[in-house]
Amino acid sequence: MTVPQYIVNLDLAPQERWQFLRAFKNEMNELFDFYLKDLEGIDFIYELIPSYREAFISEDYAKEIATIAEITGHSAEKILVANLYYDILKSYFGCTAFAVDNGVNLFHARNQLSTYLVKVSITVKI
Repeated sequence: MTVPQYIVNLDLAPQERWQFLRAFKNEMNELFDFYLKDLEGIDFIYELIPSYREAFISEDYAKEIATIAEITGHSAEKILVANLYYDILKSYFGCTAFAVDNGVNLFHARNQLSTYLVKVSITVKI
């Protein structure tokens, strides 16, 4: 399997770095929807996002999140929650995750009550 590679140019303005993701809007939404559905029931996390963003999110990072939100049609808060998915899971459920590339397939899994394997169709080379 050939995995396409993309270079994220950090010299570009934050709102321009991720424009190539427009071609992957459907795949991104599928992944975001999975993450957000998996976090249903802990909706209180959204109450914590404004203070978390203020304390830990740089202006550039916030602009990147806003750009991805605009591309996907999700709110910036939901994109940030999805981006923090594993941090939330490990804190809330004690979950860890890993990825393995065996040269043929790229597998992504986590150890929790269930294991999810997700075939990754995009690799970003920074």
